[in-house]
Amino acid sequence: MRLVRNRRELFTKLYKGAALLVFNTLLLFIGLNGCLALISMLRHRFSDAQYGPTVQRYGLRYVATAYPGWTPADLKVLLRETTRIRSDYEPFTTLRPELLAGRFINLGPSGYRNGSEQCPWPVEHGTTNIFVFGGSTAFGVGVADSDTIPSRLQHHLRQVTGKHICVYNFARPAYASANERILFQQLLLDRHKPDLAVFIDGLNEFRTDDMTEPLRNMVRQETHPDWRGATLQFLRTLPVGRAARLAQRREGLPVPAENPIAVVDRWIANVRMVRAIAAQFGVRTLFVWQPVPSYGYDLRYHAFSQLVPAGWWGTPGWAYVSSQAGNLGDDFLWLGDLQRGERRNLYVDSFHYNAPFCDRIAMAIAARLQRDLPASR
Repeated sequence: MRLVRNRRELFTKLYKGAALLVFNTLLLFIGLNGCLALISMLRHRFSDAQYGPTVQRYGLRYVATAYPGWTPADLKVLLRETTRIRSDYEPFTTLRPELLAGRFINLGPSGYRNGSEQCPWPVEHGTTNIFVFGGSTAFGVGVADSDTIPSRLQHHLRQVTGKHICVYNFARPAYASANERILFQQLLLDRHKPDLAVFIDGLNEFRTDDMTEPLRNMVRQETHPDWRGATLQFLRTLPVGRAARLAQRREGLPVPAENPIAVVDRWIANVRMVRAIAAQFGVRTLFVWQPVPSYGYDLRYHAFSQLVPAGWWGTPGWAYVSSQAGNLGDDFLWLGDLQRGERRNLYVDSFHYNAPFCDRIAMAIAARLQRDLPASR
C-alpha cells in the first residue's frame, strides 16, 4: 500500500509540475504576443512606420526631398494611403487591387487606378481609348493619381494631338508580362476593347519574390488540409509569427537568379502572344522596356541607393534587350537607358519613379505614339 501511495504522490507531483510548466509557457506565449501586438500598434500609430518602410529607414524629412513642392501634411496623407494598397484574389490574373478611396490614391471596382480627368467606364466608343498595363512602377506606387505614367500620358497626348484621348491605368503591383497578357485577354472577353494597349515591362520579369509561394501554400492547405499546416498558418497570423517574418525579410536572404537571357526570351514569347490576340481584335500595341536604377544611371544621385538590392535587377537582361531592340518590331520602345547622364534623383524608394521621372517616361511614350495613334471616330 505504501508503494502504491508513493507512486501516486510521485505521479501527482509530476503532473502538477508538467501542468505548471505548460500553464506558464502558455501564459508567457500569450503575454509575448500581447506585448508584440501592442508594440506593433504603437509603432505604427506613433512612429514613421505608418508612412512605409522607406520613411522608417530614412526619416520623413529626407524622403520629402523626393517630393518637391509637397507640403509635409499632404505627403503624410499620400504615404499613409500608399501603405493601404492591398490586393485580393482574382481568377486567372491572380491578384487585383482592392477598392481604395483617398485624397491621392483612388482604385475603383473596374480594376484600374484613376488618373487626372479620368474618363468614364465602360469606355466610350467616340473617343480614342488606351489601356496601360504594367507593374507597380506603371501603377504609380509612391505618387499621386495625377502623377502616374498613364495619367501623364493622357495629359501629353491630349496636348500634342488635340484629341479627347482616354487613358486607363490597368497596371497592378507585382504584375509581369504573363499577368498583363491574361488581364488583357479577360478585358477583351468582357467586351472592353481599347484602340491601343501599352505594356510597360522589364523590372518584374526578373522578380522571384512574388506571390507564387504564398498562394501555392494557401491552395494546398485548402485542398490538402492537415493539422500541421493549419497550426503553422495560425501561428503565422499571430504577432510573434508576423515579427518572425519581418525579421526574415530584413535578413535579405539571397534569392537564386534566373538566367536573364531566358527571362527576356520568355517576355518576347508573351509579346508575340499579345500581338496575335490584339491583331484578332483590331487593337494596336506598344511594348515599352522600362528603366531601372542599376542600368545606365549613376547611383550616386539615387536618394535611396542603399535600398537597391545588388544583383536583383537582371542587369544583363537590359544589355540583351538593348542589343535586340532593332529586331523587336515597330511597336517596341526602348527606354532602358532613359536616365543615362541624369544627375538628379529619379526615385521615391528603391525602384519606384518619382513624379518628374513618371512625367518624362510618359512624354517619351507620347512622342512615340503621336505619329500612329488611331484616329478619333
